[in-house]
Amino acid sequence: MNKSIFFFGLNFLFGGYLMAQTTLNSFEKDAAVSSMILNKPLFEIMTKIGFDTSNPKDLKFINAIDAIDSIRVFATRNKDVSMALKTSVDHYVSQNGLTLTNSKSGLQFYKKHAGEKENINEFMMFSDDVNRTTFCGNKRRFDAIFVQFNGKNIKTENLWVIVEKLDLPEELLLWNE
Repeated sequence: MNKSIFFFGLNFLFGGYLMAQTTLNSFEKDAAVSSMILNKPLFEIMTKIGFDTSNPKDLKFINAIDAIDSIRVFATRNKDVSMALKTSVDHYVSQNGLTLTNSKSGLQFYKKHAGEKENINEFMMFSDDVNRTTFCGNKRRFDAIFVQFNGKNIKTENLWVIVEKLDLPEELLLWNE
């Protein structure tokens, strides 16, 4: 009897989370995909150990990252995986009400607004036309790259601070051109 209550409780607590998982998650463990997944607990640890609150740049980052719950980056050189990633991104965008904000030179930027127009709850970039990009300090060639920020009331003007500090693809800075 106690075991069934325990498992019911676990299902109640985590069931919504498990159901919210998307087809994009399958790329996290794909050997043909370089991935980076960062979440809130990691951000909290980072801001406590690696940053100086008296440094204005570090303080901007700490304030910017506070609104972020997770960041996911997937990059691949494999054409088949690139096509599958594009299909998954298109499906995710249509199912979750994201709007295309800019599409230039092979880059597609999507966002989901929070209450205020300048704040967002989700921001994504996808490109399947990447020749070279900087990713974790190295210039590399990819056939596709996907970046997703999730959070609450993310200030769009703070995205550059996060991109710069975490050494994310520079193309993310082109979203508002």
